Amino acid sequence: MNGNSIQIPLQDANQAVPFGKWTIICINALQILESANAFVAGQNKTFYMRSLQVTANVQVKGIYTSDIKYTVQTLPKDMGLKTLKGQEWFALYSWFEYPFQDGPGSGEAEVKENNQATVNG
Repeated sequence: MNGNSIQIPLQDANQAVPFGKWTIICINALQILESANAFVAGQNKTFYMRSLQVTANVQVKGIYTSDIKYTVQTLPKDMGLKTLKGQEWFALYSWFEYPFQDGPGSGEAEVKENNQATVNG
């Protein structure tokens, strides 16, 4: 966190955004602000985002904000990425969550497993 801005590198030794696939990037801004001690003790933890700047060579389909943590299956229609019958979602697309979380259920395999369970369930 730098002044009134947050800089998020989307490459880490543990996990990196894959190249050549449409990727859904989930950013938990509240968790980032909490870890940077951006809130005063006892303060209502609300904030608003005035702008978002993407500084990379990427194509952006859409930017959405929500207080709901979605999975592949629960994404609203306008946020979803379609697959043809019989195709696996993760063969075509990627799901990336930031910040990275330590412990069980935090790695790419666990995210894929959790999302796949909702796709198949």
